[in-house]
Amino acid sequence: MSDGLNEISVSFQLKNTGKYAGDEVAQIYVQLPSRNEIMPIKELKGFRRITLKKGEEQEITIKLRKDLLRYWDETQGKFLHPSGTYTIMVGASSADIRLQQSLTIDMNQ
Repeated sequence: MSDGLNEISVSFQLKNTGKYAGDEVAQIYVQLPSRNEIMPIKELKGFRRITLKKGEEQEITIKLRKDLLRYWDETQGKFLHPSGTYTIMVGASSADIRLQQSLTIDMNQ
């Protein structure tokens, strides 16, 4: 995972372990830094459809725009971009997370 100025690149290996060629939709979920408010456990922030041959393995990179790492604050009536520790998750669905890593982001940079 790398943290650029305006985006975060999430890279991972994806392998087709099945008997046939097939498609996979790799999904990136993000958990925002904890707050004193009710927050979603994770939110879908990116995805990519990949076709792999039987036994094929590929490095996949999905870029996440930092400006989408936000939440709506009812009291202030606007979106906030919190600094802190984000949890980045990769999976085939929200219930099937295969990789997870924490990343500290300073949104003031």
